Amino acid sequence: MNASSRMSLPSGQLEPHVEAAELAGFPSPPVELTTGGGLADLAHQRTTLVLNDGTQVTVRPVQPEDEAGLVALHQQLSLHTVRFRYFMDIPLMTRIAHARLERVCHPDPAKEVVLIAEHVRQDGSTEVIGVGRINRQQDLQVGELAVLVADHWQRHTLGSRLFEMLIAIARQVGLKRVFLSFLPENRIMRLLCDHRGFTASVTPSLVTATLVLAG
Repeated sequence: MNASSRMSLPSGQLEPHVEAAELAGFPSPPVELTTGGGLADLAHQRTTLVLNDGTQVTVRPVQPEDEAGLVALHQQLSLHTVRFRYFMDIPLMTRIAHARLERVCHPDPAKEVVLIAEHVRQDGSTEVIGVGRINRQQDLQVGELAVLVADHWQRHTLGSRLFEMLIAIARQVGLKRVFLSFLPENRIMRLLCDHRGFTASVTPSLVTATLVLAG
């Protein structure tokens, strides 16, 4: 049976590892966009985020040379994270196939935004630790959101900050609605969406959460 509702869980159901900071009402970061007729022209824009432990992370548009970094990201994902992002246990070799990652690294500027979150290690090298995406739907007024964060960077507010950035971009380019889908057992995403005013269509196998941005 389908149900449409605000998503909320009693406080007693909040899992111990879900930090309160993940639910904080962060203001949307300043994102200045030049649409140029496409979804967004983000080619040279970078944003620095400060996570809840003080770590600085750079968020920027994906570049063709990010394929190796995305391979490294996928190589360290747990099966739990893979299932929560893709709803099934997609094998590593499928996820890092060149044809697939090439599409990710060359988004269609009229329909897609792909943001990369990267961290500079102590030795000066960089690592890709998260990805945020907007895919514009066929009617061009609705966008699908998706966020993927490396396991060891989860619960440090990176996911929620990427989420806020995607919503800010969607508002600024004039999308009327955004939505995302996730498994019912993904409690963190359920709480994040409820905190930000999404409504949900719930089935036993999938939750689709929608936020109206404009009438």
